Amino acid sequence: MWAREKGYEVPENIAYAMAAHNWHNTNCEPKTLMDWTIFMGDSLTGLIVASALVLPSKKLADVTPEIVLRRFKEPKFAAGTRREDIAMSEEKIGLSLEEFIKVSLEAMQKIAGEIGL
Repeated sequence: MWAREKGYEVPENIAYAMAAHNWHNTNCEPKTLMDWTIFMGDSLTGLIVASALVLPSKKLADVTPEIVLRRFKEPKFAAGTRREDIAMSEEKIGLSLEEFIKVSLEAMQKIAGEIGL
């Protein structure tokens, strides 16, 4: 794992979650709640950013869960988004798609300045 190769001490569960985030290429299938949340959150955060960038303001503050859900249902919008992964939220982490979008968006909005949106 790259972080350990750079000399960082990384707990095993964190190292596994990092590998599971890209499990189609690492063969480390997500197992825990953390693993699945990071895996699905990767695709969802991309969709949320894309939803912000098409707004005139380009600001996360102007994005609503309804906007993201509407964009989620548009396959041509952010076409590379792995919607099938995001849609597993209820099965894998116990949150409806709507709630997963809401929680993720609110978390991103809290750090919008740090991520330039």
